[in-house]
Parts: sequence; structure tokens; C-alpha cells
Amino acid sequence: MKSSSILFLRTEKKLPPFFFLLSDSLSELNIKFVPVAPRDVGAFIEKEKRVVFSLVQDIKGMERLHHFRNQYLDFYLKNKRLFLIDLSSFGSLLLTRNYIIESVYFHIPLPSSIEKVRRMAVIILKNIHGREVSWPGGKSPKLATQIFK
Repeated sequence: MKSSSILFLRTEKKLPPFFFLLSDSLSELNIKFVPVAPRDVGAFIEKEKRVVFSLVQDIKGMERLHHFRNQYLDFYLKNKRLFLIDLSSFGSLLLTRNYIIESVYFHIPLPSSIEKVRRMAVIILKNIHGREVSWPGGKSPKLATQIFK
């Protein structure tokens, strides 16, 4: 995998306890869980596609997420620069386009176990960055290396 970090979209000043539980669980797999403000997401996704978690636990959090989506996130989703994992008990986000088909959005309903969320994060990281590692032309020929030995 290219990137071994996942971004956590900070919608409040104080980080929720869920962040620390998931961070400990992901650190066992050498994956960093980085809290980031919505306006700073663009700095992290300049060079490669990133996985971003958003956690919505109440109505005010949902309003803040919609506000940040209108300002920042929808642009990155449309250009396929990030993969948004939405942890919410309110159902999936109402998006103007079908981002699920374009593989840039996934919804996990709350309450969910830390193991389920961790498993989904690892699967998504492998799907996003696993394809970029392999060479699309296949294996190199062995004949040239055997002749010039």
C-alpha cells in the first residue's frame, strides 16, 4: 500500500472517544489515523487519493458535515481525489451524484463495532492503493536477462 494513513474529518473542537479507539486499533496495523479540519483536507490529497472518515453522532454534527460538504468535500468527491467513509446513524448522505458506483463513498451505520470499521478501512485502503502498486504491463521478460549474464 502506498499510503499508510487515514484522515479523520474533525467537525468539532474536541475529538470523540471513537477516534481514540479506532486509532489504537489501526495503529496495530501500522496505519496512522490523522485528525484534520475540513478546510485542510486539500493539502493532504494533493499527490494521491486518501481515505477520509466522517463521524456524525448528532443533528448539529450532521449540519456541520453538510456545511463542510458544500464548501470542500463535494469538489474532491466529484474529482475522485478522496474516498469518504461516513459513520452515521442518520443513514447515507444525500448526494447529487451516485458516488457509490464511482467508488468514492461508503456508509457504515452506527452503532458499529471497532472491528467492523477497522476491517472496512483496511479493505478500502487495499482497493485504492493496491491497484496503483502493480505494473499494468505485466511481468518483464526473462530472456534479455539470461542472454546478457
